[in-house]
Amino acid sequence: MKIFKHTRFFLFTLLLLPGLLKAVPDSLVYSLDQEMEGVNISLNGTNLNFSLPKENYDYWFFTTKDSYRNALKDIADWDWSRVPCNVGSYEDSLFKGFGWFRLHYRVGKKLAGTTLMLRLNHFGASEIFNDGKFLASFGVASPKPEEEICINPGGEFFPVFVPDTLEHVLAVRYSNHKYAENDDKYNAVLAGFILKMFSKERMLEISQLAETQRYFFISISFFLIALAFVHMIIFCFERSRKFNLFHSFFVLSLGLVFLIPVINHIVEKPETSFKIYYYTNFLVPTLLFSALALLYNLFQRKLNKFFYISLAFYVATLIMAYVFDNISGIFYITLFFNVFIGATILSIKGIRQNFRGAKIVGIGVLGVTICMIISILGLIVLKDNGLVFSVIMLILGILSLPLSMSVYLAFDFAGANKTLKQQIVQIEDLSAKALQKEQEKKQILESQNQVLEEQVKHRTAEIAKQNAVLENQKKEITDSITYAKRIQQSILPAIEDFKAVIPKSFVLYMPKDIVSGDFYYLRPSGKNIFVAAADCTGHGVPGALMSMVAHEKLEEAVTQSQNPGEILSLLNKGVKRTLKQNSGDNSTRDGCDIILVGINENKLVYSGANRNLCIIRKNAKEVEEIKATKCAIGGLTPEDQVYSQQELKMNAGDCVYLYSDGYADQFGGDKEKKLTTRKFKELLLSVQELSMEDQGKYLKDFNISWRDELEQIDDILVIGIRF
Repeated sequence: MKIFKHTRFFLFTLLLLPGLLKAVPDSLVYSLDQEMEGVNISLNGTNLNFSLPKENYDYWFFTTKDSYRNALKDIADWDWSRVPCNVGSYEDSLFKGFGWFRLHYRVGKKLAGTTLMLRLNHFGASEIFNDGKFLASFGVASPKPEEEICINPGGEFFPVFVPDTLEHVLAVRYSNHKYAENDDKYNAVLAGFILKMFSKERMLEISQLAETQRYFFISISFFLIALAFVHMIIFCFERSRKFNLFHSFFVLSLGLVFLIPVINHIVEKPETSFKIYYYTNFLVPTLLFSALALLYNLFQRKLNKFFYISLAFYVATLIMAYVFDNISGIFYITLFFNVFIGATILSIKGIRQNFRGAKIVGIGVLGVTICMIISILGLIVLKDNGLVFSVIMLILGILSLPLSMSVYLAFDFAGANKTLKQQIVQIEDLSAKALQKEQEKKQILESQNQVLEEQVKHRTAEIAKQNAVLENQKKEITDSITYAKRIQQSILPAIEDFKAVIPKSFVLYMPKDIVSGDFYYLRPSGKNIFVAAADCTGHGVPGALMSMVAHEKLEEAVTQSQNPGEILSLLNKGVKRTLKQNSGDNSTRDGCDIILVGINENKLVYSGANRNLCIIRKNAKEVEEIKATKCAIGGLTPEDQVYSQQELKMNAGDCVYLYSDGYADQFGGDKEKKLTTRKFKELLLSVQELSMEDQGKYLKDFNISWRDELEQIDDILVIGIRF
């Protein structure tokens, strides 16, 4: 019988054992016996509102084993780890990027049979269960980093029904593998999550309050950004007033400060949110320092040591915010008080020195001071209940400065308009006086103009008479020169006669003026045909006179000799004797450069005075240049000068060119430079496929095109002969 009793007790114990193993002590079951409005169930305790006492974190259980059975209500979790505050903040933390969290709770009679609203905040990924029933998920939680997708839930609410007062279990499958990386990059150690439970009524109040807050922040930020844009435009049109530039930076920074929380509310990627808040570290110092620079520009004008100290703290704060996040708060506080003290001193100084609008700006600075004091007192006296009040006062304090600045600008603008109106009245008075004086001057000038008009008419008549005389004289001179041209042309062989003697030839003869200092020569003598191209000193009438002398002496020399070199020697003697160039210092130095060739069938004898002969053999790719004697005809050349000559054998198709320097020296082209002898030779090579007549036409057209609207600077003479 005893054996039976012991056996029955043993079997009963076996039946209860699973329940005993799964049971959690009542001390570890969180009791919710009151209204749930604002009660936090949090892992990291970073939220300041309605947080549970730190010891209540002991209610959470944690494991790294991944199984969806962990969501069930009746599994054994008595051997799970207890979670410390701020999961992921310490290197020895149990959380290494993934895990399951469980909270045992029961509600009182008031909450039994109601639907509570849960809200989860985190920067990882999660799945939430109540008594094994799936409630919601945010992102993709996974023990594998490559499969994880982290998002920010953005304060989204989701419901959970609590049917009775019995024990229930909230389970969270959570992962955040990047929290250490985010700590290194952005000093953002947020590995855990914040779980809040609200009644439906409280949820509606919170949602409406959050919506109102967002619209309020958006309205303020857009107003400030628009204000910054307006002042930047004003500065662009009036650069002398740098006040508008600093005010634009100040209100733009302030507008972005209000806009950033709104942007972060809709940003899902945690890394983007971290970046935005990270760069806000640089925005706040800029906001503070631009306010100080603004006041200095208004009241101080000249920068002092205090400003440069503030500038040093501003730069140091930016560096600390970038490099040493953990200690940058010291610089933030120092910069803030530095700017605050500087703003106060500048405002007082401006009021004492009676700066325009200093009282208005001073009221804004005073508003910042009063609102900050009230905000701090609200936190001290009301504690957590005064947080909202303190934040509102802080916002009002921050806004009081840009609002006072805007009022100052309106005041300044109104004052400027008033001054402008006064100046306009003064200008009108001055204009009336100036107009009266102008009328008096006009009357004086009209009387003087009558006298001047008579003088001008008389003078114009005299000038007209003088012009008539000058025109008559010009006509007589031009007629004389034109007649001289007929005389000069009479000594030159006609082009038709030239081609009759040498059919395959052309003569390009383009005088600069009516008469020319260049002349060409053709004379059959015995078995030879003598051809010459001469360039006498000068151009126009002096050059023409010189060409007449040289032509006459060349005729005499050809009758005395058949050798081109000897002919040039005789020409040199004749010119020097005619111009009496051996009589002393008063003798002229005029003369000429000349090319002379004697042609006898396929033989050519050449002699030159300062002018080289160009030969282009048939099918040749370059110009053959025969050098002349480096002495001119006449001038400083000795009377007994000997000129060398060269005998050349010519073949059918070979071409020879005699020319003066006028063609190569002509300015023109895109850069209005000389053509040069080198380019002239290249031009001769390029026309070898043309007939001699077409070569002459091409060279003439090229010269006209080359100089375009530029003046011809010298006489031009080119003779081409093909054998």
